[in-house]
This record gives sequence, C-alpha cells and structure tokens, in this order.
Amino acid sequence: MKKGEKRERVFHSIIEVEREFLPRSFEERMSKEPEDTPTMGISLVEESLDKIRERLAG
Repeated sequence: MKKGEKRERVFHSIIEVEREFLPRSFEERMSKEPEDTPTMGISLVEESLDKIRERLAG
C-alpha cells in the first residue's frame, strides 16, 4: 500500500457500525439491565434475533 492510499474500513455487523458511529447509543443499549422476568426474557430473545440477523447478513 502506498502512502497516499486510504484503506476502507470493513464492518461485519451492525453492532460494529453502531459502536463506531453512535457510541452513546451503543453504550446505552448495551448497559440496560432488565428488572423483571418477562422483560429479561424479551431482551434475551432480542439478543438472539440480533445474532441470527448478523449471521444471515454476513
């Protein structure tokens, strides 16, 4: 690679993009802790679906 050339950054998931360009939103989303059992179940399902979507997209 020559000195004047710029490398393109490749993102492999939405989480990487969010971490890079929306750090506050990413930290807020990752730091929320469910308080009751139904909410905890919903959050686990959402995380699982996010992982599945990432694998299917990549």
